[in-house]
Parts: sequence; structure tokens; C-alpha cells
Amino acid sequence: MSRSHTPPVVSNTRLQLPGGAETLLLEDAYAHRQVVAAIDRLFTSWGYLPIQTPMVDFFDGYRQLLDDEDARRVYRLVDRDGELLMLRGDATLFMAKQIGVALDAMQLPLRVCYYDSILRHQEGGDLSHSEFYQVGAELVGVEGDEGDLEALALLCRLLDELRLPGAVVHLGSRVLLDAFAATEAEADALRHVVLSRDLHRLVEVIPTA
Repeated sequence: MSRSHTPPVVSNTRLQLPGGAETLLLEDAYAHRQVVAAIDRLFTSWGYLPIQTPMVDFFDGYRQLLDDEDARRVYRLVDRDGELLMLRGDATLFMAKQIGVALDAMQLPLRVCYYDSILRHQEGGDLSHSEFYQVGAELVGVEGDEGDLEALALLCRLLDELRLPGAVVHLGSRVLLDAFAATEAEADALRHVVLSRDLHRLVEVIPTA
């Protein structure tokens, strides 16, 4: 006597990526690799050496550095020993810890760069993904205008290399934020608009003299 087996029903959701996840295929993946290779050549020619950040780290070590909104965006998980971990939501944050651990053995100034995937939750109305690829270069130990000018010169050279004449430069400085905001409420409003990259809204909320 033969017995027939009904094949298991596979939910359509199992054939899809989770919301916010991203994949690159064929020509897109090749173009992505070429762009990263060009950035790497430029960074290393300026003396910036790569650093590989971990995919996960202990959440408690970063909690005091995150405000409530950023903490909600972090993807967290519990390891087999019950420790609360966080997935890499910002390569710069993870990189800063790694440098801080080994900085005593290094000679300043320090020039490092990174190329890593990051994962952080975006609100439902945000059209962007939750998975990003973050590229950056950090100059540590050069204070004042000299360090700022080197970072800006490297950025301008990078934009030329990638042929992005219409790119918008975002200067993430609390000093600039405080200069435009007279109160903490105004500073919070500006911060949210800056994070949204909405230039039209930014013009509307900047206090006028």
C-alpha cells in the first residue's frame, strides 16, 4: 500500500525579505562593489586604513549614548547567556568603542575608514529601508581647523571621484545647531528636521532674526 504525502504549504511571507531588509543582485551588486572599491582606493591613498566593526555588541555599553528615540530604533536580541545585545545600528559608534579600547597602543593622529552594513528601524511612514550600507572616514587626534579642513577636503575629493556634483553636505555639529536654536525646544525641532534630510522643512523651522 502506498501512502501519498501532501507537500507542506509554504507561506508567501517566507519567500520575501523582512520589512526594511535590502538585497542587491547582478548589475546592482557589481556597481555597488565598484563604488566601494573606488572609495577604498581614495581613503587609503590619503592614509586612512580600514577597521572592521563587530556586527553585535553589548547594548548596555551604548545606552547612555543613545537618546530614547535612537534606542527605540536599535535592533536588540538576547544571547544564549541572557546578555542583551544590539545589532550594529551605526558603524561610527561601534568603531569609536573599538578605537577607545586599543587607543593607548596607537600613535596619534589616527586615520581610519570603514565599510559596513548597519540595521536600524525606520518608522512606517519612512520610505527608506531599515538596512543600510555605511561608509565613513574618521580623523582622530587632529584638533582645530586643520582636522576639519582635512575632513572636508577628503569629502570634496570623494564627491568628485564619484561624480556627484549635486550632492548636499550635512555638517553634523552641535555647535551649528545651538547657533540657530534659542531654546531646547527649537533645538529638538531642528534636530528632527536635520535627521529627516528635509531641506524645505529645515528652512521653515530655522528661527529668523
